[in-house]
Amino acid sequence: MKYLILLSAALFGLKATAQSQKPAPAAYAVIKGHIKNHTEDMWDYSETTYLDFKTLSVPVDKNGDFIKRLKIDEKYRSIFFRDGQGLVVNIQKNDTITVDFDNHDIYNTITIHAAQADRDKELQTFTALRKFENNLSDELHDIFGKDLADSAKFTKLNRLYNKEIEILLASGLKDNYIDRATDIYFHYARYLLMLRLLPTYDLFIEHPKEITKNIALLKDRRAYTVENDEWYRNNAEYRDFVFDYLRFFTPFNSSIVSNGKYAPSSYGFSECYNALSSLRTLEMRDWFITKTIMFNFQYVPFNESTTVYKEFSGKVLTPQYADTLKQFFINIQRLKPGVPAPGFTLKDDNGKQISLAQLKGKVVYIDFWGVGCGPCVYDIKNEVPGLHEKYKDKNIVFVNVCVDSNESTWKENLKKLNLTGVNLIAEGWTKNPMCQNYNVNGIPHYFLIDTEGKIVDNNSPHPGDKQMLYSKIDKLLK
Repeated sequence: MKYLILLSAALFGLKATAQSQKPAPAAYAVIKGHIKNHTEDMWDYSETTYLDFKTLSVPVDKNGDFIKRLKIDEKYRSIFFRDGQGLVVNIQKNDTITVDFDNHDIYNTITIHAAQADRDKELQTFTALRKFENNLSDELHDIFGKDLADSAKFTKLNRLYNKEIEILLASGLKDNYIDRATDIYFHYARYLLMLRLLPTYDLFIEHPKEITKNIALLKDRRAYTVENDEWYRNNAEYRDFVFDYLRFFTPFNSSIVSNGKYAPSSYGFSECYNALSSLRTLEMRDWFITKTIMFNFQYVPFNESTTVYKEFSGKVLTPQYADTLKQFFINIQRLKPGVPAPGFTLKDDNGKQISLAQLKGKVVYIDFWGVGCGPCVYDIKNEVPGLHEKYKDKNIVFVNVCVDSNESTWKENLKKLNLTGVNLIAEGWTKNPMCQNYNVNGIPHYFLIDTEGKIVDNNSPHPGDKQMLYSKIDKLLK
């Protein structure tokens, strides 16, 4: 079995331009462990930069043992164990972290320890936090799914926020706990943003204690309004919040135009203008614009994304982001509508190799999905059956490509979901050639290809967007 973990890498893991200053001595950490009942000779993990992520592998020997030496460029790298309770471990320089689990029951058997006693205590605290978060599905379902008053939603969220802070600080205050408290704060601030509760409601500590008074962020009800380059470098939750905050913030909720015309706009314009006007830290501003443009090409029509790129790419001045964005735009041209779709050959659920060339002459709708992706599974259960039924006798083939799983888990979920169509697996996600060629860094993601094998839409409507998707398919089938 291959095991997927997400590693949040330091900024200079990007292809960056060499700096004029003399680089600091390299720092390293070690992560090692044992996998009981292992079935493959590699252990997969994914390493995220500030812009995207890539999947890498570590050899596992015949006894199930593995070891990896990690270079630590900044304060730490955060390792996320997807199958192991979603545990997050901040790897620091000189750390030796041991991870053990049983392949047959990763969720319940995974253990994580550090060689140093103090660090090990921290890891156990972070493990307790993750277990608490894993049990919040019912509460979050009520908050997001039920017709509750805004005040009731906020009260529930604020109590959960307080509980996490309480768990974190139960054993005292340590340096790394301040970073973790920052992540907790912005995690819940992002919930408030998603529920449109900001700025009406602000997170606060309900029963302040001496220990919480020593953390400045916990005393500031509007910490989310602060631009902080230290949080930007050290806290992924802060970066995620800033990215959504600037993208979704607008002074108007709607527009009424009675005399005149709507001004033409593309998704990404207002977001990038917000960054230019709001962010004073050059590197943060350039990070946001770069990330927005790259995000656009994955979820927005190609021509609109190109317009935004041409408007704002020249405003990115930080070398590593400017260079990355330029190279990204060159590479993404292979997915421009009208060009031949990249070829692929993947294994189906019967062990047969299926290639795009074999499907030529048919319209091809590709659904990149994952067993651990909630929106993907929702569409497969609720929207895909109707789509497949509508076109079951037409000249179209539905190709479902699973990217986040190993073969046994994938097949198990295919049976549970009763997913029809051509089922393929692209193990390794971003290290898989097909995912690389199709720029699949997030799921669900959909492609539409015509009978000649040319790309029609690299960001096709999802199965639930029936009117737009059916219109595109019907046009291709004429």
